Amino acid sequence: MEYIVHDSYVVLIEKANGQYYRNWKNVYSVLQPQPTADEVHVLKRYYATLKRCPQYRKWVSWLDKASLEHRDKLGCALVEYVGEFPTVVATHGNCKKSVGQFIRTQPDVMAKMREKVRTQQPKNVYTDTVYLTNVMLVSV
Repeated sequence: MEYIVHDSYVVLIEKANGQYYRNWKNVYSVLQPQPTADEVHVLKRYYATLKRCPQYRKWVSWLDKASLEHRDKLGCALVEYVGEFPTVVATHGNCKKSVGQFIRTQPDVMAKMREKVRTQQPKNVYTDTVYLTNVMLVSV
């Protein structure tokens, strides 16, 4: 989405055939004078929903391109959450019994296990990893 700031108002514009147009209630009018490339703001958006609750949505908006006077806002993003976060936890997709919430194993733990499996038996790697993790959790 492209915008310009005109008389302190934000105006949505579209570019077609090398010209900028203003769309007001599906009536397109050519902007006079045509804005320069430095006057045009480009807003990007990202939408996401939770699989377990489609009513809970996340919207992220950020400026991808800004005029000279608004370049300080280029590194910022606005994150909006719409709806109420679900309190019901989801189980893993392959789970037969619902014991609790599925928590993904950290990537660094998986990498360590991958390295250890090359030289040790999988059972020993698993017990060592579980033991070390439990010792670290208790000692913290």
